[in-house]
Amino acid sequence: MTSLRPPTLPSRQNAVSTPDIASTPATVRVPDALLAPDTAFAPDTVLAPGTTVAPDALLAPDVVSTPDTVLAPDPALAPGAVPPPRSAAAGRVHVAPARGGQVRTAASRRAGLTPADLEVVVPAYNEEHRLSETLIALADHLGRMPLRTALRVIDNGSSDRTAECADQLAAAGIPVTVTGCSRKGKGAAVARGMVTSRARWVGFCDADLATPAAALDDALALLRGGRHVAIGSRRCAGAQLTIRQPLLRRVGGAGFRMATRRFSGPVADTQCGFKFFEAAAARRIFSDINTAGFAFDLEVIARARALGLTLEEFPVAWSDQQGSSFRPVSDGLRVAGELWRLHRSVSRLRPVPHPVLPLHEPLSAEVVR
Repeated sequence: MTSLRPPTLPSRQNAVSTPDIASTPATVRVPDALLAPDTAFAPDTVLAPGTTVAPDALLAPDVVSTPDTVLAPDPALAPGAVPPPRSAAAGRVHVAPARGGQVRTAASRRAGLTPADLEVVVPAYNEEHRLSETLIALADHLGRMPLRTALRVIDNGSSDRTAECADQLAAAGIPVTVTGCSRKGKGAAVARGMVTSRARWVGFCDADLATPAAALDDALALLRGGRHVAIGSRRCAGAQLTIRQPLLRRVGGAGFRMATRRFSGPVADTQCGFKFFEAAAARRIFSDINTAGFAFDLEVIARARALGLTLEEFPVAWSDQQGSSFRPVSDGLRVAGELWRLHRSVSRLRPVPHPVLPLHEPLSAEVVR
């Protein structure tokens, strides 16, 4: 069977950094206060044998050059005004807590200055008891990857200390930021992270880290190889199920797959919470997504197929985690409603034939969701 490969999507332009301003060796800077009005020394003006004035002398007062950024002069204060306090942690930015999409965590010194190569988004709703362990494991693995990385939590209106847990880790040096999402639902939280990312590659994993961070290497290899979407799968040859789901969940998962086959096509595992995308592909998929709940993965795959993007599943190690926010009865009914609406919206899409590259044979004996 021949796979159709659409033209490569436009890639993001590489960010261009501003060259650092630095004084050359054996250079003496003349204080600006000693210069007469309207007087300036041109570069390399000789003051004494062997001494020159570097271009830094032409900088305005209070301008300080650092390896990563150039700070503007402090604004003048009115008489009697009190200057704003400065953070004791140089370079660290802390934005006051806010809801509805505002970043509200202490960021690492370099966060936001240079777009990341790879960003991992973690949607979270009331995950205070296990989020810290997940973020530490992800940050540890990302820190050992040979590229610029970013880690972001999308707080989906949590009523517990989910955001505070991420704040505490950021203050301790873990490079993580938090973005709020006021629209309810895992799909809405993931979509917010995808469309606001500035990274070259972006994806999401569940807050319980049922798929270990080491799977990032396999996902990145596929994206670097030209795939638009890399889908972690528990149903590919080579997948490992270390802790299986309860019987009721497995039976429900089997029925779910039968009911959704028209959306998923040849994708064997639509619901594994470990998917990564080329950035332009992610924006095309998620900018117009309608499903906010647990069935959003199906719409993601259906839209990717309709756009003619290349998808590939890869096997992952996976273990069922206690404390899932999915409730079989109430959420199951909600998912049924989402599937009905999805059926109506996807029927208007025209999938490109065979956009998936199924290099791994699905394991029909494994009943997982």
